[in-house]
Amino acid sequence: MTNKRWIWPIVLMVSTIAVLLVNLTGWGQSLRPVIALWFLCFCPGMAFIRLLPMDEGYVQVTLAIMFSLVLDILVAGVLVYAGAWSAEDALLVLAGLCAAGVMGQVGQLLVRRRHLPPHAL
Repeated sequence: MTNKRWIWPIVLMVSTIAVLLVNLTGWGQSLRPVIALWFLCFCPGMAFIRLLPMDEGYVQVTLAIMFSLVLDILVAGVLVYAGAWSAEDALLVLAGLCAAGVMGQVGQLLVRRRHLPPHAL
């Protein structure tokens, strides 16, 4: 079913927009910790793990959490060593990485849709 393939890119982009709104504009302060924790622990990794050819959901979730935490640490480390540490900058970099991964997923879905026969959609 084609519509199920679009769920993760939509969830990831909505999460990215939500974390940026909450943290950069101050909107929805009571939800800020929950949204930030969800985004930082899951979204950047899932944006890239979904590009890999695997179908097992539990493997994707496990790898997404691991890869998200690795990306969080790498971005923070690079910003600290560059002398440009800022929580807002780190969040913007991670949001940009997440958006780039989602665009890769969308590209894969569009290419797959073009090459599949009509009855396979």
